[in-house]
Amino acid sequence: MIFRRLENNETDRKALYEYLLLVDSDFTPHLSDKTDLLVFSSKILAMGNAFVCVNDLQQICGLITFYNNDHINRISYCSILSVLQTMRGHGIASKLVDLFIAESTNAEMKVATVHTNNRGALCLYLKKGFEVILSDEKVIPERFFLQKTL
Repeated sequence: MIFRRLENNETDRKALYEYLLLVDSDFTPHLSDKTDLLVFSSKILAMGNAFVCVNDLQQICGLITFYNNDHINRISYCSILSVLQTMRGHGIASKLVDLFIAESTNAEMKVATVHTNNRGALCLYLKKGFEVILSDEKVIPERFFLQKTL
């Protein structure tokens, strides 16, 4: 497995878009219900950060996207963490979150933040030192806002 940053070019934009289509139904609600995935692919590569884990065939099997562009409040935000169902349990998500934390620290962010309604992701973030700041029990599934001081 290799971890690498996606670049703002047509090849990586297409690879990101195709991966998002593949994992769209893993999210509740589906990502495509909230945003145009092609537009999001272009936006994150132009204004944010995306790191992937690729297998020996150069296929994406894990992804994290985040923004380190709030230079006034110095707050980073993780928008997507995803690992293919067939690749879960191999530490891919853990390594991707480590990359998010390291990149946010390097960008001189003071706080890393994330929203999740995925219990597995919630446990991972807690293990990485994130704290639950807000929980919305009115939403099904329950949604959590977490942050970590960097």
